[in-house]
Amino acid sequence: MKALKRIVLGSLLFLTLVLFGACDLKTTTSSTEGSNQVSTTAEIKSFTVQIIVTGDDPETTEVETEYISVSKVIVFNETDNLLELLRENFVVYCADANGQKDETCSYNGGFGRYLVGIDVLDATSVTNGYISFYIDGNYAMSGVDATPLEDGKVFSFKLETY
Repeated sequence: MKALKRIVLGSLLFLTLVLFGACDLKTTTSSTEGSNQVSTTAEIKSFTVQIIVTGDDPETTEVETEYISVSKVIVFNETDNLLELLRENFVVYCADANGQKDETCSYNGGFGRYLVGIDVLDATSVTNGYISFYIDGNYAMSGVDATPLEDGKVFSFKLETY
């Protein structure tokens, strides 16, 4: 039963991604003076955010060391940025000047914003903990406030220690 539930949820996620990928929003405007016509097309773009949790998924019969506890598809446009979209869709905490939780994410220590919490992940709850950030399975080389948004990308977060 749990395996069937996983298959159904996975299929729904796949169909959602296919539908978002196939959608186009088209706007056409015409001028009545002369034969000038202006046509613009804006594609709907989206990315996926995954929250990866350490431990065994209670929803499955398999034994895992980590699993995706949340997977969410987020639609964006060119004026959006990753940090603000994360804050709109999840409970997000950045580090303040003392390394404590700050829900405003206003402190920039010179290297960008530093996430200490997102959804169920809380880096302040463990010794030497931090929120790692991956783009398409690879460790990110930029922070969440400097990462450009690209259609189809998968942004993953997990709690790790050093």
